[in-house]
Amino acid sequence: MLTDHRIEQERWARQNRQYRKMPRAFGMFIASLAAWDWFFNPLSFRDQTPDSGPPAPEFALSQIKKYLSLIERNAGQQIGWVVAEERVPSARVRDLS
Repeated sequence: MLTDHRIEQERWARQNRQYRKMPRAFGMFIASLAAWDWFFNPLSFRDQTPDSGPPAPEFALSQIKKYLSLIERNAGQQIGWVVAEERVPSARVRDLS
């Protein structure tokens, strides 16, 4: 007799529908925060050497903050920015302030 996977399949489909809604919902949320002049995506880091692997998240975020502070300095005024990390099972929200 075959195992009935209907319940798991329905749960998977429901979660998938929710995940597909998230990018638009997040975009609408970001758009509602302020008038935007610029938006860029993605920002990523390459391995320093082929064997080194990607940088640690804390280091990568410190480099992003450094880059954005240079932009702010050159703009001559405070800028607003948001960093959204990839959704992965071990992801956690980070306070960048």
